Amino acid sequence: MPINVQEVGSSSSGLPSDYLTKSNGNRIIGRMSQSLAVPAKKLPEKSHESGSTALEPEIGMQEVRETAARLLAQGFPTKHVAKSLMHRLVPGSKYTGGEKLATAAYRKLRRWQHKDTAFRDLIYEYAVRELDLKAPLILNGVARSAQRGRVDAARLALEVTGRHTPNHETVVTNVTVQVANIPRPQ
Repeated sequence: MPINVQEVGSSSSGLPSDYLTKSNGNRIIGRMSQSLAVPAKKLPEKSHESGSTALEPEIGMQEVRETAARLLAQGFPTKHVAKSLMHRLVPGSKYTGGEKLATAAYRKLRRWQHKDTAFRDLIYEYAVRELDLKAPLILNGVARSAQRGRVDAARLALEVTGRHTPNHETVVTNVTVQVANIPRPQ
């Protein structure tokens, strides 16, 4: 089907005389002429103080520590975390890239893991949060296992819901019955 192009004058439709319409059956496509378009603003040549046109956000070392702790808590291996964050973990390093920079980042992460209790606590906090978010999925898995006949899963499900108390947790309480000032039957 051919496309008809017609110029619509301002007198008949209220549109400017350089407004073109293309009709193709039931569909009408309109296009403004280039004379009505606004020119785009030019971006500055330099977008960073160093003269680089690439945008590099300023990220503090605390944010890097939190990101590393979050990734480690999610179960990513230390080497992978170090490699992905190597430019952030070792900023201003004499190594520019490659294996030596990744090794330096890995050593820094391992040093934080072994010597910094606050970093370990941060990893633990993120890991517990991840586990807490997965609690409904875990309970659904326990319920499926219990339905398939696993006695240990059934016992755990009943303990979690408060319907079962294991024998070793039963609390024995002493009950003292005092019989005093009760008249004896005659």
